[in-house]
Amino acid sequence: MARVRAGLVTAVLQFVAGSGGDAARVRAAAGLRDGDLLDPDRMVELDRLAAVVACAADELGDPAFGLHLGANFDLEALGLVTYAVLNASTVEIGVSNLVRYIGTLVEGAQAELHTSRGVAVLRAHLEAGDPEAFRHVYDGGLLLLLRMLRRLAGDGDFRPRSVTMVHAAPSDTAEHLQLFGVVPTFAEHSNEIRFDASVLPREVSGSDRSLLPVVERRLQQVLAAEPGDDPWLARLRVEIASRLCDGLPSLSDLAPQ
Repeated sequence: MARVRAGLVTAVLQFVAGSGGDAARVRAAAGLRDGDLLDPDRMVELDRLAAVVACAADELGDPAFGLHLGANFDLEALGLVTYAVLNASTVEIGVSNLVRYIGTLVEGAQAELHTSRGVAVLRAHLEAGDPEAFRHVYDGGLLLLLRMLRRLAGDGDFRPRSVTMVHAAPSDTAEHLQLFGVVPTFAEHSNEIRFDASVLPREVSGSDRSLLPVVERRLQQVLAAEPGDDPWLARLRVEIASRLCDGLPSLSDLAPQ
């Protein structure tokens, strides 16, 4: 079973409270105890997150809660992954970073980017059980991916060619149409967003690298805490880390340094 950090579950509960719901009641209904979320880095099974989201939908009387969560969730709460994605030099590098690091957000999660005949396909996969139990997670998660694509493309109205989801169709797809820009097809084999590949080479407007020195200093602190580590190897790791927003660095990029 895939797992997520407790801090992500806490962020969902905070959203519930901000929406007028009783977060403690939702947590208890999902089978979580008071102390289960104290450590934000503790790993919690993904089905607990799915239960929290499903119970939140019941608490708020919102059958489209997953969509509303995905539409309003703070992207910055995803930490360095968001930074690596949204501050890439091009849309393609940003999406590639998302594919590369999605497993740091959800253990067991995988993503792929494929292009063929002018169409790009961003596919996401979770090691989860019954798709219906995870329908809100899939709705919100896929919408988060689309929001990142829109931020990278610099177009808040960026509309995919199509969206597919593994869970069954809801009785009302109006919210899906409004938020995705298209009505998804449901009960498919994978969760996918298809969009025009012509957007991939587009430069990311407003890409901000100002935090890279902060990230480097943090990495240096971590590396310094490893006694006996080779200083040359430590410096190499920092050089690699400082370039990750531009994709995986090549040997020729690093050798001069």
